[in-house]
Amino acid sequence: MSYYGVKLHRSDILRLRDHPEACTEDRFAEWCGRRIESGARLAADIFSGAGGLSLGIEQAGWTVAVSVDHDVRAQETHRANFGGLALRADLGDPVERSRIISVLRQASVDL
Repeated sequence: MSYYGVKLHRSDILRLRDHPEACTEDRFAEWCGRRIESGARLAADIFSGAGGLSLGIEQAGWTVAVSVDHDVRAQETHRANFGGLALRADLGDPVERSRIISVLRQASVDL
């Protein structure tokens, strides 16, 4: 167990349901296409964590199409609270970066 001044205590893992507008990698291009047709401006949230920046992006009128983070719990939280594609990836790994680039090339992401 880790220490930060005091002993850290972790609760049981909370299982969250995916957001109703969540999509998968194989449906990402279609998902984005439908949003663009309806006038949405698409954004990507890289190093997204649980979605603080995504919330601000959406409050500013954008649609977060994809989020990327290495932390599994952060991505589970993001996937529960936001539509679009939530990807878990280590962007320090060149293979993972190439995969993310390939995914992003499927859509017209503006931000």
